Amino acid sequence: TTLASFDFEANATSFSILARVTDEHNASLTKAFAIEVANVIEDLDGDGIEDAHDPDDDGDGFSDDEELAYGSDPRNPQSIANQPPSFAEANATFATLENNASSFFVTATDPDGDVLNYSIAGADANLFDLNASTGEISFQQPPDFESPDDLDGDNVHQVEVNASDGSLWTLQAITITVTNANQDPTGLNLSLATADQKLWENAPVGSHLGNLAATDPDGDVLSYSLVGTGSSSRDNHLLEIKGDKLYLKGVFDYETQAPYALFRIRVEDGQGGSMEKDFSEPIQNTYVGIVRTMGTTAVGARDALAEGNVLADGWNEVTETGFLVSQSFSFKLDDPGATRFPSSHRALGSFQVKLDGLKPGARYYCRAYMVNAEGVSYGARKRFTTTLDADNPWKGATALGKGWFDVSWLGTVYQTDNRWFYHQDLGWFHATADGSSDQGVWLWNPDTGWLWTAPQAYPFLWEHDTGNWLYFLARKGDKRTFFSYHLQAWVVR
Repeated sequence: TTLASFDFEANATSFSILARVTDEHNASLTKAFAIEVANVIEDLDGDGIEDAHDPDDDGDGFSDDEELAYGSDPRNPQSIANQPPSFAEANATFATLENNASSFFVTATDPDGDVLNYSIAGADANLFDLNASTGEISFQQPPDFESPDDLDGDNVHQVEVNASDGSLWTLQAITITVTNANQDPTGLNLSLATADQKLWENAPVGSHLGNLAATDPDGDVLSYSLVGTGSSSRDNHLLEIKGDKLYLKGVFDYETQAPYALFRIRVEDGQGGSMEKDFSEPIQNTYVGIVRTMGTTAVGARDALAEGNVLADGWNEVTETGFLVSQSFSFKLDDPGATRFPSSHRALGSFQVKLDGLKPGARYYCRAYMVNAEGVSYGARKRFTTTLDADNPWKGATALGKGWFDVSWLGTVYQTDNRWFYHQDLGWFHATADGSSDQGVWLWNPDTGWLWTAPQAYPFLWEHDTGNWLYFLARKGDKRTFFSYHLQAWVVR
């Protein structure tokens, strides 16, 4: 017997053996034998090629090497290697109307039941989104036939979809054609013929009111008409359309129709597309005028020059213009606290008025006004401050209003018309400028006598009666505490 099976194709085909026979007396005979291995035809798939030379033993279409690499049995026709996915057809064609967010499915099958993954490529792939799991292709933006965005601009989009099972893949060419759809006109608009873009009360019949315009995405010829019977079409009977122009065939009455004329217009493209729009256009009536406060110049201690500008007369005669001046923020023509400065100006344009009788160092508000048959109109309030008199002791002080001033080096003071002032710390004093360039000032009150100080000296004060410097500390009630350098002691005055 053999210890192993002989393989004609893989092993030697000739063998030599030496056999010995021995009897019970230990006599023996030895002889050499030659053994030849005969070939047995092995052809599993019966294709006439011996298995030893057949690259596909089981005839399942996959080579033995492929099956061994994949892990299937190369000698079992029911055990096969991985197969690529497949589409029902190599090319697919779709068509869609423009302006639709269309999507399409491309589906491949896998003979092995593997999960497939889809990807997209091609000239127009950047215009689409692809669901890698389902094979759904969709436009990123609804296509516009009139503005094609495919690579060659012919509304025929070319892409390729790849279906892969992770090892093998298959391509399908996809053609998606965008077709034209009639689109409604858009942007219906009326451009009024008047410069102020209004309809005028009592304009003559036949007046050209404005021009109509709309846009048709398909380039169709457009026509316009008045439509509707509801409240939004209230004034249709006063209008007529000739071509793309709107004309008046009645009369607008502001008092009964104010403030708007209401009408409805339809635009049609002759292809079944249309658009309607309600219009509400203002009717112009006469009104109070518009006046602007330009401001003040040449401001002195007791007067100033104010300038105004009549911007619109309200289509009425201007009967009066001028300025109002008050120390209060809120004031009108008939307010008792306001001073009226009328002008002789009675037309459009600028005018000037001299404001006199003012108080020095006072803060005022002024505003231009104009009067016509419809009433009084006002310009904006402008604030100005009169200067101080030349001999006023508080050079460079800022007026705070109501007689109060902010003196940068001294603090807040209140000044009366007779030069008495009240200081937040010093109390009441009479003040007189010393006439020097350093803004020195003499102060007097019955308790202290004459004291001199200046921006570079205060709170040190020179006492005229004693020829002594004082240092001001504080005031309590009507008494002030100073340090006297002459006495080297605190004194109360």
